[in-house]
Amino acid sequence: MDAKDEEGDIKLQKESAELLAEFERFLPTFLQKPDGHGGTRLRTRVRSWDTDRSIYRLLAPFQELPQLLDPHLSKFIPTLSEIYRQSLDRRGRTSAIVVNSALLEPVSRAVAKLLYSFCKIRGEKVIVRFLSSETKCLEPLLCALEEAEQLPVDRQNPNDLLKWTWQEKYITLLWLAHLLFAPFDLASISSVDLDEISAPVIPGLNWPPNLPGITLRLLPLAFKYLSSPGKERDAAKALLVRISMRTDMQRLGLLDALVNWALWVLRPSIDP
Repeated sequence: MDAKDEEGDIKLQKESAELLAEFERFLPTFLQKPDGHGGTRLRTRVRSWDTDRSIYRLLAPFQELPQLLDPHLSKFIPTLSEIYRQSLDRRGRTSAIVVNSALLEPVSRAVAKLLYSFCKIRGEKVIVRFLSSETKCLEPLLCALEEAEQLPVDRQNPNDLLKWTWQEKYITLLWLAHLLFAPFDLASISSVDLDEISAPVIPGLNWPPNLPGITLRLLPLAFKYLSSPGKERDAAKALLVRISMRTDMQRLGLLDALVNWALWVLRPSIDP
């Protein structure tokens, strides 16, 4: 490390407390507003400029010394992730909004950007430790992602506030992968009966019998984003690894099925 770099690190160490204090003051008013009864309620939309400013002015400087964030992650990440979960639930019940989306964005989109910034700066393996591991989070997150995938084609445009960004998909997939560490069999937390859902056709994959409904819903999403050119692919890979290495899934033959699928995908193509 040369003298210039060392000087920059010392400066950041001195400024870090002020940056983090400002970020802590920023979050409550950014994410919530008065409810008219002496309390607060979650905002539906926030200004995109405020989101970007908080990232580039308050968080980005920590890329040089990311460990300075560590004492504060247990406070910031659970707060942001819980608001993210709540905002996804509310967003699913919100009708399309006709506004200038260059100025406003759903609060879930803003929080996903903040969570991704923490992952980028400190590393996703560190950040996921602070995400809730309660299985009650699995169904709402999965439902939200499924609903986003079912949006009509005519809504897939840059001005649609219902359209999910890659940050939202990445954070949701990453959290779902983390939730798969649950020690309970997936069959015990599946809300959909096997007779209510059928395994989709995925070329090269022979579905094992008796897979729980939650698995039949998770895998198609993971396969889809596995071919994504963005960060969603990393989260999809983590999800596939987590679900295939679970004892209950191995017992049902899922790991073998996924290995055979991977070999099928990697087989050399035969020209006609």
